[in-house]
Amino acid sequence: LNVNSRNPDNPEQALAVIANSRIAIHGAGTYLSAVLDGQQAAPQGLADSVRKLSIEYQAMILDQIGDADRTTLDADYSNADSLTANITQACK
Repeated sequence: LNVNSRNPDNPEQALAVIANSRIAIHGAGTYLSAVLDGQQAAPQGLADSVRKLSIEYQAMILDQIGDADRTTLDADYSNADSLTANITQACK
């Protein structure tokens, strides 16, 4: 997201995409947290992965806002992908 904002063809459009992506990620993290709070009977492994994914989304946004380097952002995305795979597997 940050890389695309540096050389946009349309700067306003690029900023809108970045802002909307961050809002979506924040919303997803908040939603996961809220739903998990209401699911006291969720299996512990699943609950832990959902909680970690929610936290990872928040960290991802902070790294994006802080203009983190590509390595840090790629690690954020990789961690989120890994947690999503864990959640998918736990739900099978």
